[in-house]
This record gives sequence, C-alpha cells and structure tokens, in this order.
Amino acid sequence: TYDGKHARLYINGRMDKEKEYQGRLRTDSAPVMIGGGQLGSIEGFANHFGIDGTVDDLRIYNRALDAEEFELLSQQD
Repeated sequence: TYDGKHARLYINGRMDKEKEYQGRLRTDSAPVMIGGGQLGSIEGFANHFGIDGTVDDLRIYNRALDAEEFELLSQQD
C-alpha cells in the first residue's frame, strides 16, 4: 500500500516491510506486473523481484486502504 508518505508490503494479511517514501507513483501506461517485475522508484525494496509461490487473492484499488479496511479484507475468505 502507499498513502503518500509510506510504502508498505503485506504478505498473508500482515505488514512485512515499511519504507518512508514521498512522491508520486507511476501513473503512465506501463503494464502492471503480478508475481515479478521491477520496482525502480521506491528505495528499500528489491529492484527486481519474483515470488516463489502462488498469488491467490489480488486486489487493485485506486486509493490507499486504511488499516481497518485492510484488516477486514485480509480476514475474508
């Protein structure tokens, strides 16, 4: 998630990493990569990444979720 001040990475409903970051995220027509790709604009996260597993629940929102929304969604089946 990104709220304009912090980038946060969640794994299985729990925050795994948090990095202070200010600035705009990309809004161009570049493709979204799920399960691998490159994060070139946020320092502190691996520049190239891939997953060793399966993505089974993915949601993309046009806004940042607050902590309560994220907690509620992570508990749903």
